[in-house]
This record gives sequence, structure tokens and C-alpha cells, in this order.
Amino acid sequence: MKIDIYNDSISYVTDEVSTIPTAEANLNEANRIKFVTDLAAVSRGKDSSNNPALRYKALLKEAAPATPIMQPNLFDRQLGSPSRPLEFLPVVVDLYSNDCGVTLWETGVGINPEHIIHEFDSLLDTQYLVKYSYLEETTSTGLYRCYTNMRALLNAGMPYDRIPFNIPDELKHFRAIKAKIPMFVFNHFVTHTALSKETLSDRVTLQSGEYWLPADINIPISVLLSMSQSEVQLLLKDLGCKPEIYQRAMLEFRYKTTVATGWYNDPHVWQHFLIEREAYPAIHKSWVQLETKQFASAIKQLLGA
Repeated sequence: MKIDIYNDSISYVTDEVSTIPTAEANLNEANRIKFVTDLAAVSRGKDSSNNPALRYKALLKEAAPATPIMQPNLFDRQLGSPSRPLEFLPVVVDLYSNDCGVTLWETGVGINPEHIIHEFDSLLDTQYLVKYSYLEETTSTGLYRCYTNMRALLNAGMPYDRIPFNIPDELKHFRAIKAKIPMFVFNHFVTHTALSKETLSDRVTLQSGEYWLPADINIPISVLLSMSQSEVQLLLKDLGCKPEIYQRAMLEFRYKTTVATGWYNDPHVWQHFLIEREAYPAIHKSWVQLETKQFASAIKQLLGA
């Protein structure tokens, strides 16, 4: 599904983020590689990687160690640790906590020592995982369904080859979107830090030359770009635009392409964004800017929320 946010044939939000369906992102190794690298390609202005396997291997180690001071021996500093796009890969495991510690195993196998896939040997590792995950308590005492991601598990110290795959039903709450929005809307969106995001990089891509304009402004973009910033701002002010609009011309009118993912069943992720940005005005009203509200409303429609 694809929605034109501002009815300008440029803006959009879609759940078609990869050739791999989102619910099948962690179905097998090939899907992992393709899904992650498709979403990561947005930073280079592409929909996919030219060499997914090589790119995935690089993503697994291109970030700095997650906690180099508190856990100096957890990572080889020469190898690094997984970068942000690994947060795009959803993983669901069962977590069991008792007086003996915390153990993880594949979903649905029950509390059975034979099925343990990871046992945490320090409180810090557990805290790290829980910080970047969402836990749902089950009917069994001490047993939780842990909704997390590849990066969180690896940074918590879990070996890659022990991280299980998931069937689509286990990932039914995970949501991924791709959007093209003005920079000022993106700047509002990026404040919602519980969502994992990647965006088009101005360092490695050429500007598209696509700009957002208020619907009632019919001045050609080429004319506005030929003027100084102060001249454009004064013109838009004289034409009746609000300060939240004219003060952002023209730099923040540029369109940005971004992807974002997160667990919808976690109320602090997608649900919080939609409520905060007034997609549910009956629940919460704020002074959110109209264009950001329109973006949130489009995401609400896309997610069927």
C-alpha cells in the first residue's frame, strides 16, 4: 500500500519496504540479508544493495562497540559491532527469569533446559537486552515473550549463530515503513527515538531537487531557488504563511526519504508516535504542525491502526 501524503505526487508513505515481506524478514538467512540490506540502501538513495551478502557482512561490524567502557572485553575493537540497520531485523524469543538468572530460547518450546539458546552470565547483558526490547508476560511465571531485534541481541552478547529464525505469525506485530517527507517533518519524526530509522544521506547522494511547497503557493521552485533565503522567507511571509512555514524555507522544504521500523504492540513505539502527533485527536490534542499530523494520519491509515 502506498499513500500520497500531501497530494503532490512526490510525497508518500508505504509498507512496501523490501522485496521480502516484513513478516518474513527473519524466516531464514537469505531473507535476513535481503531485508536488512534493502532497507539500509535508503541511505544511498537506492531500493536494494548491489551485493547484499557483502553489505550485510559489513553492517554486522561497522559500528563502534556498544559499551566499550563498561564491557571492554565484550567486543573485538578491530571488528566493531552491528550498525543501526540491524535494528530493522525483528527477532522474537522467549525469556525466562528466575533466581538462577535469565535464559533465552526459541518461541514455543517451553521451559526446557535442552532448548536454551542463550544464558546470560551478567546482569548488565540482561539490562542491555531489556532496554531495547519489549516484554510481554505469559501465563507461566517468570516467562516472557521478548520482542527485540538482531542488533540488540548481538550487542547484549548473544552469538549470531544462536539467534533463532521466526515464522511470520511471530512477527505479525512488527511494522516497517518507507516515506518521502519534507525535512521539517522528518525533523519532527526523528525525535521519536523508540523507532529505528535510516535516511537518505546527503554525503553520498545528490539532491533530488524535489521540494515541498504549501498547496496555495504557485510559484515555480526554480524561481524560489534563484532567490536568497531571506528573500524567500519574506515573500512567503507576505503571502500569509505562518512562521513555522516561512522560517523553514527553502532548506527544510527539501524532500527526504527515510525508513522506520518498530514493534506496534509496544505502546511506546508506533502507538506513542501516532498519539503524540495527533493521529488520534480524541485521545490527545497538541500543537503539532499540520504537515506532521498529516504524515502521522497517513501512517495510521497504512498500519490499519
